[in-house]
Amino acid sequence: MGAAPDASDTDFRVQGVERSDDRLRKRMEEPSEATASKEGAERRKEAAVAEGARTEKQELLDEKRKRAKGTGP
Repeated sequence: MGAAPDASDTDFRVQGVERSDDRLRKRMEEPSEATASKEGAERRKEAAVAEGARTEKQELLDEKRKRAKGTGP
């Protein structure tokens, strides 16, 4: 029959598995460059849309004020 594995050999293998699991977990938790870039692009797009909405709303308010004063169309 085969020799029983040494306890230190078994411990080493378990530690190796734990280390690789930790590395994988860290990679999963940290966003990749592509993901970070994509999220940044989405945030910039949302900000641009929000800015456009504010601008459009401001234009409508300005138009209302002009009408109220009688200086607009």
